[in-house]
Amino acid sequence: MTKKERVISAVKGEPVDRIPFSFWYHFRWLDFPSGEPLAKEELNFYKTFDPDFLKVMHDIPFELPQDISRIEKSEDWYKLDILDENSQNFKVQLLALEIITKNLPDDGFVIDTIFSTFAYAEKLTGKRTLEHLKENPKALHYGLEMISRSLVNFINAAKKTGLSGIYMALQGANRDIMDDAEYRQHFMPYDIIIWESARDCNFNILHLHGNELMFDIVNIFNPEVVTWSNRLTPPSLEEARKLYSGCIAAGLNEEAIINYSPKDVRREVLKTIVEAGAKKLIVTPGCAVPGETSKENLFAIRDTLEEIK
Repeated sequence: MTKKERVISAVKGEPVDRIPFSFWYHFRWLDFPSGEPLAKEELNFYKTFDPDFLKVMHDIPFELPQDISRIEKSEDWYKLDILDENSQNFKVQLLALEIITKNLPDDGFVIDTIFSTFAYAEKLTGKRTLEHLKENPKALHYGLEMISRSLVNFINAAKKTGLSGIYMALQGANRDIMDDAEYRQHFMPYDIIIWESARDCNFNILHLHGNELMFDIVNIFNPEVVTWSNRLTPPSLEEARKLYSGCIAAGLNEEAIINYSPKDVRREVLKTIVEAGAKKLIVTPGCAVPGETSKENLFAIRDTLEEIK
């Protein structure tokens, strides 16, 4: 099977020649985490580890107007405007995607990371989003709309590069951050807009980030693939199978893998298959693994899956 065939079959719950896998890490050693430097690192990563799909990192910040470096006051949200593909930070990320998709074999999916509105708001405010929500909800909602509409513009432009889909990192749908009603009322509508703009793509993943997850919202977003840090926060793989009928991408402890041996990795891969079942499964970490993780540990993921196919 080609990688695309393998992934599509796994998503649909159809037979595969082996269970697909992927993993990713941040290229923190880059002075500039986008454009040509990012593309070069991603292509080297793909050549080295040969994952079944490539999740591109998107670590360049959301672009603010030139006269501000942070959203300090809630009124500052009104300074935001809708960004398009010509904004500088979007442009360099699109360049990275163009280089990657043109130089990658056609048999694998390439997806870009898209953060949720709350995640971007936290970065722009220095984690004062909920404070702004209490002070001036109208201003915050204006800002969230600008973020969501900007990201939709980016996604639409990214599709033209040959991108296969998105990995949407959903932050804020966490009960240790806010209650369900707050997320559903103030943030989820904008996140849904972003998510739906990629619905026509070939391969999308919804990532629930953090702890105390509002896992029940998965069935509102209705993704074909969902991922979360199952080794670090509920639900377990067995519990998730009862709550969600689609494909699961999970199984590996992204925090512990740096201290594992290859045998430990093998045990965790096998444990994942026992807990989740072999159908509708992609073996991945719950989030990015440390960039310092040994190659031997990372190679052990594929080696184990090849061994048992």
